[in-house]
Amino acid sequence: SFKKAYDKLVPDTQMIVSDGDVITAYPPTILGYRHVGKTNVFDDTGCIFVRPSYIEKQFALKKRRNVASHFMRSYVKVIKRAYFPLKSEKDLLDKLRSAYGLPVRINEDPDVIDAKL
Repeated sequence: SFKKAYDKLVPDTQMIVSDGDVITAYPPTILGYRHVGKTNVFDDTGCIFVRPSYIEKQFALKKRRNVASHFMRSYVKVIKRAYFPLKSEKDLLDKLRSAYGLPVRINEDPDVIDAKL
């Protein structure tokens, strides 16, 4: 197959995927199509999943259903986030809460638990 030949000739090819990108999920392998290289999924928090496992795909990553994740601005955003991660624990928690649709913490004191959560 083309994929096997390509991966043999260029073994270090990396396929960068913005978390949720629907285009990278298609066309389905049932049609004989295979992406080349090793998949690296970049998410909104700055994490890079190198060759994500089945468990990571099911529980840590978004389902690949978002057309907007395929736009260049989405790729630029997640790559920049990986190189310039969030500076504080609060910023990371706020980003995660926002990504999962949870209310962002108003209380600045990390030792005080927000009753809404």
